[in-house]
Amino acid sequence: MFIKKEAGFSLLETMVSVTIIGVATLTIFMFLGSMARQTTNVKYQTFATQKAIQIMEELRSLVGRTDRIGILDNYDNGVNFSPFLTTEDTQSLGYDPSSPLSGNVRMGANWRFLRQISIIGESADPYMRKVRVSIYLADESNPSAGKTFLAKSVSIIKTSVAGCNPIQVMDVYFLCIENIPGWWTSTADLRPMADELVTDLQTRNPGLELRTHWITRLAYGRDPCYTPWINESVRADQLTDIPYVYYYPGLVKKRTSGGVDYSEFYYVPGYIGGKINIDGTVTNASSYSVADQYNNAVRYPDEERLYAQSGGEISLRMLLEKMNSSPSELRNVLIVNLHGELLPIPPMRNYSDPAKDPVSSPNARIVAHPEKLLFGLADQIPLRVYSYVMNPDGVAHDSVIANATIHFPNIRLQSSDITVEKCEGNSLTAYAWTSPCVEGVQYSLVSTGSASDGTTITLFNSPLRHPENGAPPKGLPSAKRLYGLEYIPSPMHPAVTPVTFQKDLTDAGDNAKNTARWRIIINAGVLAAGRYEADVRIGSQTSSDYPNISRTYFWVNLTPPYTEQFQFMGDPRHNPYIDVKLWGSAPNQENRYNWFFAGVPAGDYQGYTKTTSVDPSNQPGWCGGYSASKLNIDVPRFFQIYRRGLLFTNGVLTPISGWSFYYLGIGGEIGGDASNDMPKGLEVREKPWSKTDSLLVKGVNEITNYWGPYNGGNPPSYDIQNARVIARTNDSWYGRYWIGELCPDDQWANWEANGNLATGAGNFYRALPTVFGFPFNPTKMTAMAGCASFVNGSMSGSTNNPFMHTSGDYQGVITADGNILATTYNYSPVTPIDANRRFTLNYNGNRPPEWNDSEYNDSVQGQRVRTTLEKAYYNYPSDPAYYSSAGMKLTFSSLAGYMVVQGVKQQAGFGAVQISRQALQGVLHQFLVAGEPSVTTGRIVQVPLISVSSPKSGEEVKSSTNQETIQWSISWRRWDGEKYTSAYADGFAEAEPVVYNIKYSPNNGLSWNFVQDGTPALPGIRDAAHEFASGTTGYMWDVNALPAGTYLLRVEGYRQNYPLHYTYQLVRLYIW
Repeated sequence: MFIKKEAGFSLLETMVSVTIIGVATLTIFMFLGSMARQTTNVKYQTFATQKAIQIMEELRSLVGRTDRIGILDNYDNGVNFSPFLTTEDTQSLGYDPSSPLSGNVRMGANWRFLRQISIIGESADPYMRKVRVSIYLADESNPSAGKTFLAKSVSIIKTSVAGCNPIQVMDVYFLCIENIPGWWTSTADLRPMADELVTDLQTRNPGLELRTHWITRLAYGRDPCYTPWINESVRADQLTDIPYVYYYPGLVKKRTSGGVDYSEFYYVPGYIGGKINIDGTVTNASSYSVADQYNNAVRYPDEERLYAQSGGEISLRMLLEKMNSSPSELRNVLIVNLHGELLPIPPMRNYSDPAKDPVSSPNARIVAHPEKLLFGLADQIPLRVYSYVMNPDGVAHDSVIANATIHFPNIRLQSSDITVEKCEGNSLTAYAWTSPCVEGVQYSLVSTGSASDGTTITLFNSPLRHPENGAPPKGLPSAKRLYGLEYIPSPMHPAVTPVTFQKDLTDAGDNAKNTARWRIIINAGVLAAGRYEADVRIGSQTSSDYPNISRTYFWVNLTPPYTEQFQFMGDPRHNPYIDVKLWGSAPNQENRYNWFFAGVPAGDYQGYTKTTSVDPSNQPGWCGGYSASKLNIDVPRFFQIYRRGLLFTNGVLTPISGWSFYYLGIGGEIGGDASNDMPKGLEVREKPWSKTDSLLVKGVNEITNYWGPYNGGNPPSYDIQNARVIARTNDSWYGRYWIGELCPDDQWANWEANGNLATGAGNFYRALPTVFGFPFNPTKMTAMAGCASFVNGSMSGSTNNPFMHTSGDYQGVITADGNILATTYNYSPVTPIDANRRFTLNYNGNRPPEWNDSEYNDSVQGQRVRTTLEKAYYNYPSDPAYYSSAGMKLTFSSLAGYMVVQGVKQQAGFGAVQISRQALQGVLHQFLVAGEPSVTTGRIVQVPLISVSSPKSGEEVKSSTNQETIQWSISWRRWDGEKYTSAYADGFAEAEPVVYNIKYSPNNGLSWNFVQDGTPALPGIRDAAHEFASGTTGYMWDVNALPAGTYLLRVEGYRQNYPLHYTYQLVRLYIW
């Protein structure tokens, strides 16, 4: 028998093993080095893109200030490079390329980045230059030369004196929200793409100017400490830690359908204007708090107050409010949603969060809510005050807040103007109301100075606990707490109607009850019409700010802001208002609470039938097509404010492309699917979703729970999916964000310092809501029925067939109107085009849950609109009911709004820029089409074209002549002098009066003045005090006192009743 001798490795085996290990190790290091270089390159490319855009805007501004196109020629670098990443004078920068405006960085003794500017003159137009700005990484072996190209910006720049042509200006509102995913294309590309699109469109169409309004902020967030953490330097799947649970993905991994990985920013840190923690450094520390799915939007009066302090462009919340409450300010608004099939919505709710003092009174809360939002002049005005604790089982039954103040700014109340009532009782003392309370015993009232000083009511000994007492029990049985708290501000009553606060803590029964401890009643007739505020605080102070303040509002004989009239978000049992639970009077009544947060069965809580009866299966949540994918926000109401705003403003909206309104974003969403080059979802370290310190890489999609890579379930899933709540890793606490609870009080010192909560074992994680008893785990996917819900209309206005996209391998063919669109805006059309999301106005199916409800169909409230096709640009000859690019009209009574819809996908020769161009041109063309003389309902009044006949551009004027004649006329034509469309007659004229402002600039556009009196003016801003009436065609301008020099004269024409869109012409003259 042969026995093999035991032996170690042979020399040959050892050498082979070492070689294999060496190759493997080298491969790993090469891979890690490649990934590091890729991440670095993405950072460099992002920086370079920002600098290229900055330099281009500096050059554009330079020409705008000087009106000299030739000045650009001085900036041509030829074949050379410059380390100055700005065009500002190098002397003013201290000859230092690292100065803040330039921002270059050292590479040894030299500079890392170089710029090259190319200026090309166009012989056909001496007033135009083609400008190319390129940014390179410097060559380490030849530091004065560029080696690696990083980014470029190319544009056509023209002087305003270029022929001094008449101009039509169209105001366009671009939705490009800082903390909403781009979804259909890269978030980082949204604004550069739109900028390129606008420049190209204006270049192709001389005389057309787009005045862009960038809507980048959802709203102002409620918690000023809130500071999400975002990664910038290292990719999300390569991070060594994600230290905070409120997390925004920055740099992430993507993978093409061909399997090629690349890096891209999901959220761009530099685009976020609110307070944000970038890789451990808090940026914009003194700026606003971002509003998102956790840090909900402030009340609308606070939105206006914060906006007044900061200025700039309005938020999406303000835009939607103005479209509904003051639509005349935004008549004919043009809106482009750059987020495509994902619609941004402000995360708003109409009730206030409690005051708290985590240091002096941990876990104590107090808040006041008026019993209604809107009161009449003859109504009593009761406010109900709720005091409670976040840990009721850890607090004695008779604990109180010794003093709490309610301050009414700008109201001077006397003792005779109010009645104060208190509900007293605990587990040992029977509950009963004391009415009226005795001033000086149970409360005090101080009203000093003028009315502007206000009135302060101090409440003594506000109970913090509301335990049951007796049998049947008064007080609140522990089993009836709402989300574990003794806080139920909802109107509680024994039957569906009337809606009252009848069932309170004095009610004997084993049921839920309203938990108010005080009523402060302002007598009828005391307050005049207006909006009023009540500020609640723990303690005796009346001037503390967050967190020890709770501001609430009510309106007397004045309609509340439209976005304040609905709950939108949160549990309906936290809605504290009678007139939100049931608004209006029969037969036009509406349930304006949130129908979709949770099912509220009849019994303890009467009057919440819509939370279960709307869904066909009587289940909670809004479901747009997939039973496992539901939303817990009031989807139809959010859509309503968009749709109603379009109707009231007679405006035009485009979602650009895709399956319209398939997703919603309320801020801070995390996720993606294969269509965004994220087949596994967003790949990221799982620590924020883990109860441990796990740094495994997982695929995350909190937006949807469909189309994941794993087929073990039905539907295919992602590693981590569905929207989340923030919770302790031991599940002893979770964030009730809909009542303002983002962190526990024992974390206050950390929260005040960092605005966030730590991840990892023993800290916090992003938990599924069902862990804490919620009925379902929500998503942000409205799916197939989202588009039908948004439009809420049919072709007849009463049938059951909604507007709908369908999915498939379709091709759209250009129509005659499509060719007209291409010709009008001077571009070459592409046909056929792949269109996998074609649409129809008459689809039999995919109706949203609320479709047949009386508040949305046309039988009672009448929200159902009538849809009609406008111009179809691409259709399907084999199926004429379907289109891939078209305008559509939404009509309700005498109102009409418009949409431009596309079901086109990105493809060779027709990518994101081309799709966006088609959409923007469709919006502009819809404006013209909607003004055709045959239109009766919702006709859009067109913008005139002004022409200045005197003085001529380049004319020299003697100041000694004292006066210069200014003469102008208008025509009702589009920017190129052609008819708006072929449907307009040659002699067409609007009946709309046109008024005028005339302004001049002595410094090439740096500043402007009115010709009448020389007072300061702003270009493109109408001033009624300096207006020339309709019909005026001339003015004698006194130039005698003006010093010699070159002047710009600007004559502007405005439609009298329409603030948006106008016409102007510039004239350049020399006074000597």
